[in-house]
Amino acid sequence: MPAAVMSQAGGFPRAEAAQGEWDQFVIQSFRLSGLVVLVGFLVSIVTLLVICRVHIRAHHQTKPCLMFSLLLLVNLAVFGGTGLHQSFSCWFQAAELVKDLSVELEDVQDMAEALNISSVSFRNNLDRLYTECPNTTHEFLGDSVTQRKKEAEDAQAAALVTLEQLEGLPQWLMQRMKDAFSIAMMLVISFIMPLALLLMCYCAIALLIGVAECAGPNCIRRCNCCQISCLTASCICPSIVAISLVVAFELGFSAMTSAFCENPKLVTLSYSEAAFGHESPQLILSQQYLDDATANVALNDLKVIENHYTLWQEWVGTYGEAIQRSCPAWDAANVSSNVQTMHAGLQTSLGILEPEHLYPYYSYTVEDLLCRSSISKITVLMIFQLCLGLVGLPVLACSASCFLDSLLVERKGFDLLSQEDDLREERSFTQNLRSLTQNFGWLPWRSWQG
Repeated sequence: MPAAVMSQAGGFPRAEAAQGEWDQFVIQSFRLSGLVVLVGFLVSIVTLLVICRVHIRAHHQTKPCLMFSLLLLVNLAVFGGTGLHQSFSCWFQAAELVKDLSVELEDVQDMAEALNISSVSFRNNLDRLYTECPNTTHEFLGDSVTQRKKEAEDAQAAALVTLEQLEGLPQWLMQRMKDAFSIAMMLVISFIMPLALLLMCYCAIALLIGVAECAGPNCIRRCNCCQISCLTASCICPSIVAISLVVAFELGFSAMTSAFCENPKLVTLSYSEAAFGHESPQLILSQQYLDDATANVALNDLKVIENHYTLWQEWVGTYGEAIQRSCPAWDAANVSSNVQTMHAGLQTSLGILEPEHLYPYYSYTVEDLLCRSSISKITVLMIFQLCLGLVGLPVLACSASCFLDSLLVERKGFDLLSQEDDLREERSFTQNLRSLTQNFGWLPWRSWQG
């Protein structure tokens, strides 16, 4: 992205910015866009004046049809073969990644809720040892039950803290996914519209050529002075202005994106703070992940729970059979199965919250897709669309004028040849008639006529 474009928007407004600051930022971002629109209007007016006031004739060595086809093939090849579709596909990919991150955090949130319930259930099962089992079981287990109950309380508190840290984050990310998807759709429209306008101009010119080919000579002579002018005024010139508006939008959007990419972490944390509050658990967690910290509060809390579940598995494995023999109603096998199931799910959540798993979501989505690939592709797309609108369409109008002029000249030549053939046939018929009358001059009617 050119430095002039990157610097024109200034700094990206923070979440607490006033409306006036946002208005000023938008005005600065679209400052060069107004110049692009003005140039588009001027080019469209000049094109119309050239077509209407200057009679462009086809040189005998030029081939307008070949130029016509070459322009179409070059435009379609650039649109389809240069990867310009990545200008909007990057945003679709970013939206999908944000959605995946939101789903994973929601899974962790559900697991934390399940851990909270499981911790309460495990503590209740420990209480049942005193109400449903004999005293010999109590004596056999000793103080281990009290230790496990304290661990269950700690695990429940850690699960509640994790729930607090993740509260609202999946929903906030889903909203960001919708925003990215909306931006992608706008970029799709800005990508397709110039191509659609180009094809519309070609179809209109093809229709005009078809009329010129099928119409009679009188119709061609009468319409020759106005048909290409009307086509330019109604189709080509509005297309030039529309493409300049599309490029103006892309230029302003690129300036705004470049301003965001100057310090994306600061802007992201600013909007996270506005959504969840100053020094909120969600903000602290977001800051730790954006800094690519090797440890964070959510991971630490889940590791505490993991240690407790590991001790519970060992405790059930050590005392489970003895408890089952002395107190069958306690159902040690079911307790052990629940602990193992929750421990396996906990391992999955720990893997999701690892910094090396979550940080690439941010680095690839924001730094690679949005701040590198998207801006560079939009820049190339703007340059091509600008050439198409300011150069390609005016050349197309001139080529169409030359082509129609060549058709008119060709039709006039055919008309002259046809007239010469008619005169030649009439002269031949007259000569044959005279020769015939001379050969039969002895007939009586000849003298009578005389």
